[in-house]
Amino acid sequence: MLVCEGWMNDDQKRGAMRVSMVVLVCSVERYLRECLDSLKIQTLVDMKFVCVDGSTDSPLSILRKYANADDRIRLIFKPNVGCKHTLNHGIRAARGEYTELLFVLVVTG
Repeated sequence: MLVCEGWMNDDQKRGAMRVSMVVLVCSVERYLRECLDSLKIQTLVDMKFVCVDGSTDSPLSILRKYANADDRIRLIFKPNVGCKHTLNHGIRAARGEYTELLFVLVVTG
């Protein structure tokens, strides 16, 4: 099931934005706070963040805490069916004139 939290669906109420940053959250709970803290300090006024969670760990409480504190953050939760599918949900939810992608990755090896 896909669950969205955050901005209103009506574009006029939401207001136009210049940049949408799609943040792919896939099993990176350990690094999520650092990522979200770096987004919070961005100074561009008309920027929104779409955090798409398809994790196998449990970042939900972290994401909700940040979204409640910053109205630029929208959350989308969906079952984990792979990063590509998760990313596509985020891109479809982006409403900015420009869309940026942010991948929080764990590289091992």
